[in-house]
Amino acid sequence: PHKNHVVIIAALKVLRDKWNLTVNLVLSGADEGNLAHVLDYANTLGVRDQVVYVGEVPEVKLVRLYKGALALVYASAVGPDNLPPLEAMSLGCPAIVSDVPGAREQYGDACLFFQPMDEAALASQIKQLLQDPLAREKLVANGSKRAKQWSVEDYAGSVISIFDEFELIARAWGSNAATFT
Repeated sequence: PHKNHVVIIAALKVLRDKWNLTVNLVLSGADEGNLAHVLDYANTLGVRDQVVYVGEVPEVKLVRLYKGALALVYASAVGPDNLPPLEAMSLGCPAIVSDVPGAREQYGDACLFFQPMDEAALASQIKQLLQDPLAREKLVANGSKRAKQWSVEDYAGSVISIFDEFELIARAWGSNAATFT
């Protein structure tokens, strides 16, 4: 549920009903118990034929999905430290991400933003990429630059620094503090 796929599905309906635009949504990853709800929601909105679930995919197929996509839509209602937008950017796939606290700091001008529960705003962003190739090219260029700023070592270092900061808080938990040291 925290991935918020239903807002993407609702945006598909807005695109079709408001602008007569039809795009497909490809969902990948493990079903952690919410897939039936997501697909039922797509059926209820009449866009089930536009939703494809491919399950967990090997890295080579994931790369092909990114490279063949109009964009990655990352609608997560939590974040912002999420890797899929950076993966997409590094492969030339523009990203549209939910505007959760910290997302603008992480992604800068390398993606388009929308409020995570606003399917109309998301539909507008998708429409822009469909109809404005120059805007899409600019996002690809900005995304490529942004992705190069984040190496695996940088990411690991930032996570370790969070644990280091948290160690000072965890010591107040007595025996549980050892878990974080």
